Amino acid sequence: MTGGSWPLVGRSRELELIAGTMERARHGGVLIAGAPGSGRSRLAGEVFTAARERGWVTREAVATAAASSIPFGALAHLLPGHASGPTSPLAVLRQAGAALRQQARGGRLALLVDDAHHLDDSSAALVHQLATTRSAFVLLTVRDGERCSATLQALWKDGIALRLGCRPLGPVAVAGLVAEALGGEVDGRTLHELVRLAGGNLVHLRELLRTGLDSGALEAQGSVWRWSGPMLPDGGLRVLIEGRLPDAGTPARRLLEMVALAEPVGPRLLRGFGPEELAAECEATGLLRASRDGARTQVTVADPLVAAVVRAGTGALAARELQRRLAELARATGARRRDDALRIAAWRLEAGERPGAEPLTGAAARALETGDYGLAERLSRAAAGAGGGAGSSVLLAQALMAQGHPDQAEEVLAAIPGDGGGTARTVFNRALNLSWSLGRIAEAEAVIGGAGEEDPDDLPELCAVRAVSLFGLGRPAEAVAQAARVLERSEQPGPPALLALALTGAAQALMGRGEDSLACVDRALDARRAMPDTHPVAEHHLRLVEWMTLALAGRLHDAGEVARAGYEAALRHGDEHARAQWCYQLGAGALWTGRVRTATGWLEQAVTLCRENDAARVLALALAALAEAAAIAGDVDRAAAALDAVTASLPHERAWLLLGHAWVTALRGDRPEARATALHAVARLGDPAAVSARLQALVPRVQGHAIPLMAAHTVSLAAGDGTALAAAAGGFERQGALLVAAEAWAAASRVHRRAGQALRAGAADMHAQDLAGRCEGAHTPGLEGDGAGAALTVREQEVARLAATGLSSREIAARLGVSVRTVDNHLQSVYSKLSVHGRRELVDVLVPRGEAGPG
Repeated sequence: MTGGSWPLVGRSRELELIAGTMERARHGGVLIAGAPGSGRSRLAGEVFTAARERGWVTREAVATAAASSIPFGALAHLLPGHASGPTSPLAVLRQAGAALRQQARGGRLALLVDDAHHLDDSSAALVHQLATTRSAFVLLTVRDGERCSATLQALWKDGIALRLGCRPLGPVAVAGLVAEALGGEVDGRTLHELVRLAGGNLVHLRELLRTGLDSGALEAQGSVWRWSGPMLPDGGLRVLIEGRLPDAGTPARRLLEMVALAEPVGPRLLRGFGPEELAAECEATGLLRASRDGARTQVTVADPLVAAVVRAGTGALAARELQRRLAELARATGARRRDDALRIAAWRLEAGERPGAEPLTGAAARALETGDYGLAERLSRAAAGAGGGAGSSVLLAQALMAQGHPDQAEEVLAAIPGDGGGTARTVFNRALNLSWSLGRIAEAEAVIGGAGEEDPDDLPELCAVRAVSLFGLGRPAEAVAQAARVLERSEQPGPPALLALALTGAAQALMGRGEDSLACVDRALDARRAMPDTHPVAEHHLRLVEWMTLALAGRLHDAGEVARAGYEAALRHGDEHARAQWCYQLGAGALWTGRVRTATGWLEQAVTLCRENDAARVLALALAALAEAAAIAGDVDRAAAALDAVTASLPHERAWLLLGHAWVTALRGDRPEARATALHAVARLGDPAAVSARLQALVPRVQGHAIPLMAAHTVSLAAGDGTALAAAAGGFERQGALLVAAEAWAAASRVHRRAGQALRAGAADMHAQDLAGRCEGAHTPGLEGDGAGAALTVREQEVARLAATGLSSREIAARLGVSVRTVDNHLQSVYSKLSVHGRRELVDVLVPRGEAGPG
């Protein structure tokens, strides 16, 4: 859209099918059917453009309802005037057909008719004649649900034309379309909302994007496009949707407003707003949708975009009255579901009522459980104002912490009477907020110490927060010991025990004890499912520990699956705090696998989100990882800017910041400074001898294959052992760490070449090129060659691999669509570059034997 064009995506199958039908004359035409906004006209236009470029003569027409009663009304502009005097309909039809054929001037003619369901009978007959006689290839678009004339129906019923359904684009295709239209990476929540609201309707999608761009709500933040604020339709799109809705003030419109404000709603609430026939009528016309949720029937507005328009068009006073009635009806019919009390309290509050402290406090707790932190804040503030006491204040603090406002949370918690709180729950939350979110660990210790002297029975809560402080100070072994005291004293799972389990798992992961960490996470997840969510440790926190354990253990594929599932769940629940964390995890995972451009996209999203809500202190980590990704991608200025943006961090983040700094300084050419940090990174940056002994010393103390593999890689680099380097490369590749694997293969190639082993050097070089080519432009010191060998081109690699499978030059040429001479020329170039003497040696290069390694 930035260039004024609307790209076509997700239609390759349809384009190939239609193109094949046109070229091979399998049918006299194609009829493309689809719902409004499905893109059928755009697809037909792309086909026509391609036909014109191939030399076809093309003619176009648009049928309209206004011209449907006029003979040849839709095609009149394509036909010459007829001679005067009486003429039979058949003669007119023949003359019209001849006139169109004459325009082709002996070439191939294609006729496009958009909205062909509006064709008048004469035009329909002409289209049928052209298709039947193959005088022209007809391409027709029709709207689903519209009645076509019998003449047009005969086209596909009699097999004259192919009927092709144009289904709405799926989420993946919509994401690709939006990214291409905007010309850049698009934020995940923005894409999620665009897909949810547009539902594959391309007209709606385009108008939403136009609204966002015109209003400034949709803008590029860094290299990522993001929609700030609610996504509301406006302008032409709102007018278009309003035209489909019942008039304001009618019973049907009032019913639609109620459902839009309260969805999903059950039949009992519906009956309170009107007769069942009215709801059934709205369902029949496509405004409402009824579905089953277990034994319950749930009713929603059928189209999310319609719901948004209805809510936006409902006046403030009308909305208050509707919410008051909703609360009354829900109370009168019985609040039976778990969320009914929450909804009733929220409706009453929005209607201007003041429920008592007890229902508001209970509703706030439930809002926290569901992850609706904004609603939890409003309810808990109201509860505190109604005399809810310390309980409502703690809930308010938790809601503020979850939204990234730890300073405000500290003000609320510090104001609770009784020297900082007195109760275990208050102290627990305040010390946790001070130590983790604010990094004020000394103050957290003071809060813990004061409360511990007063109430020794609260030891589990205090020990749990002290474990958090130790973990934050980068002392994982002491954190595990402190957490063990909590677990020893906790007979029933509760917030302190769950926090202790989470911290134990995280600390064990950092200490290289992946198996113990995963067992701890499993235990914590089991405990988590048995308790409510009115405390700081949500399930996604435990999944984050699981991700860290898997990633540090070298199980990058499994870690990626956990991260993708966590990100999708955060999107579904609208939890931006959790999404920020998962963006970082996805970015870090992509970085470890070597996909540096993918990593940069995720990490920039994480940075943007964390600038708004950094409750988990992820911003510094994300910036450091972004610096590393940008440096590896060769963008040193961007990398340095990311490091400069790190203004504050918790002590336990310093290692990650130093790692980012190492890559930036290395890519600037300052290798000695870079080698001073992070053991394996030191080896990769050119000084393996300095750290090989330290890495080897870690091997007996850890679980899993990751650190042993790093140690083996470092030792082989220091020793210049080409065979061991190839083995390490294989191990990294199996883990999914493609960039490190490419570096190891490149190192093996250099060692073999210096030893005069040209064949083995060529094999390693091929593997290094292949893996480096999948790392999205990564450039590291480990990939630098010694200038002895020339890199194969992409086509040379393709030809070489096919030849190694036993295919002849003729078979390769047929598969690639090139000449046999071209294939042989590529093979000669491959032999020269790899120092091999034929296909047999090429097989040895591409499939090296005896070099499988650990991992």
